[in-house]
Amino acid sequence: MPGHARAVGDINSSSYGLSRISIFLARDTIALQLEIMLRFLGSSLMVVVKKFVNGYEVIDSGTIHVAGDSLQLVLDGMPIDILFKDDGGNARFITEVDGLSLKISLFNFNNPLGEGRIEPIGVATSQGRDIKLTFFSHTIDKAKSERVFSYTFLMGPQVNG
Repeated sequence: MPGHARAVGDINSSSYGLSRISIFLARDTIALQLEIMLRFLGSSLMVVVKKFVNGYEVIDSGTIHVAGDSLQLVLDGMPIDILFKDDGGNARFITEVDGLSLKISLFNFNNPLGEGRIEPIGVATSQGRDIKLTFFSHTIDKAKSERVFSYTFLMGPQVNG
């Protein structure tokens, strides 16, 4: 039901000590699915967590401390260069395809409280699935070009075609 969270779980055990717990939570348009698998084989423990936002699977997410005017993310062999530029105007970004790489120029991203793009932008497709990127940058020291850069790569569902 919209506006309500619901949780459904199941636990199965076998003689090998395998437990599986599935949890599904939904609230309005934001869905989060966590699937946790626990396996006890000797002293090893394996936990797999999957995350979804609006039907897109989070395939990577991280935070990078940057001292300089650029950084590079590599998505399945494709370089994505993030360039920090300042021209005195409003904060904005421009994407450019450069051969087999992608350049994202972030202009005037100098706010210590942070600024970025929470609405995902398309950066690639793989096996018929869109790959999108969100990012946020907090400037620690503009003179030294020190920032904290956070990003999330999202993969969409299989598109029939």
